[in-house]
Amino acid sequence: MLINNRVGISFREAGGVLVAHNLIAGADTGIDMPVGGHRPGNWTRDNVFLVGNIIDAKKTIVKIVDKDSSGRGFTGNLYVSAEGRPKWQVYGKPDMPFPTWQAYWSDRLPHEASDTTSQLMPAMEISFDPWAAELQLTLPDSISPPLVTIQDGMEADYLGQAAASNRPAGPLLRLPAGESRHLLWPHPLPWRP
Repeated sequence: MLINNRVGISFREAGGVLVAHNLIAGADTGIDMPVGGHRPGNWTRDNVFLVGNIIDAKKTIVKIVDKDSSGRGFTGNLYVSAEGRPKWQVYGKPDMPFPTWQAYWSDRLPHEASDTTSQLMPAMEISFDPWAAELQLTLPDSISPPLVTIQDGMEADYLGQAAASNRPAGPLLRLPAGESRHLLWPHPLPWRP
């Protein structure tokens, strides 16, 4: 869970990256994969997959380079954005609203990897109390996070609860509509008497 960072997750000169089941909220940019420098050797940006994340970013949700796009995949993410807002970016191209982003990747990737199973959510409220180690989320009543196939190493959620054959987007298996509270560390907390 990444809350109120300038960039939620950023990586460059990397391949074989799986960004899965994160909650990114309050960042200017949710996920940023910038264009790398000119390194010698066999560097690749292949095999970059974004699976089952919940991303609420102020400016840009995903900003990614499109080189060797056959090694990309976007599946079952839940993006917080008003419909029609241009919050997705491929380096060197104008910012895109979500339907344009999906169409862009549909021309380059298999249907199931082109963000067609991801959803927009118009709003989400989030607060975190570090003293109590409690996360409070408010999701719209009309939303149900998309389900994704469990990835190797992702059989349990952040709190250690085991998932069945599929699990919802985000770090927690149970994210009900409306307000919910989640204790992120067991008590007693090391910083509390």
